[in-house]
Amino acid sequence: MLRFFFALTAVALIVWAGLEISIYKNWIPGAPSFSKEILFLLFITTLIIFFKLIQIKENAFVQFYLLSMAIKILAYVSFNLAVILSDKKGASSNVLFFMIVYILFTILEIAFLYRRFSPSRRA
Repeated sequence: MLRFFFALTAVALIVWAGLEISIYKNWIPGAPSFSKEILFLLFITTLIIFFKLIQIKENAFVQFYLLSMAIKILAYVSFNLAVILSDKKGASSNVLFFMIVYILFTILEIAFLYRRFSPSRRA
């Protein structure tokens, strides 16, 4: 699904532009220290998992989706723990940025998966 790639890229660029504008307008003192790494990690993992999920047969989709969520949670907790231990002073801004981007990407992923696997599309 090329549309998902373009939509995810657009959301990532909007997030990055919003961060830059917020810094320029002095709404926030500076970018989180791991903002590039966070955005890159979430972009790549969301993209990979989405493309793996759309290849799954419909009868096994729920199991694989739940498995992917469990793996993502474990990986993301590990990543956030490493970020927190690396930059204790900026931990809150890094984790907040992570959560905002994660929620945006997850909403986008669910919207595209719903359109693909919804009962009305199968009929």
